[in-house]
Amino acid sequence: MCLISQNIFFGTVKDQSGYRDYNPDTGRWTAKDPILFAGGDTDLYGYVTNNPVNWIDPWGLELRIYNRQVQSAPLSWVGANHTFLYSTVTKQWLGTSGSSGNGNQVDESSVIASGGAYNVVNNHNNILEAEVMIYMNETMNSGIYIPGIRDCHSAVDRTLRNFGLENPGAPGGRLGNIPNCGGGPCNTQRRDK
Repeated sequence: MCLISQNIFFGTVKDQSGYRDYNPDTGRWTAKDPILFAGGDTDLYGYVTNNPVNWIDPWGLELRIYNRQVQSAPLSWVGANHTFLYSTVTKQWLGTSGSSGNGNQVDESSVIASGGAYNVVNNHNNILEAEVMIYMNETMNSGIYIPGIRDCHSAVDRTLRNFGLENPGAPGGRLGNIPNCGGGPCNTQRRDK
């Protein structure tokens, strides 16, 4: 797989999105990441948190599946986990909003900002993230909420399947401990959006 395109122009190489130029003489991008810190890296001139052997990210954008512990009883008593989708394009997070589906959307920004556990969805088909998030928003609270059967995890899975995207699952799954992945993705799939 190619990390950068073959668009050579005045000694630089453009990334596939056309947003940034790479200068091989200095070994760095000549412009900041267009999504800034939302890319999960404190180095705005960096590339895939300095791990190009295991990751590629030609578009600088990704769809993530975050997981966190449920905060309220009775699901917190059994160590249940809540999962939600996050788009680095729309800066939007979406997950089911309670057992009735009529609750307010929980503010998940602290989970994202603190480097919470997430997996990256491979988007081989270049599906627009905004379309995925619109579908999730329209369908996530449809039907009766049944933990383990029709819940936040199944809403994410249903949404991804609708677009032909493979669900890498939420880090830690429905129940139990959520791994600490050091602020980066927990899965080892290559980002090749």
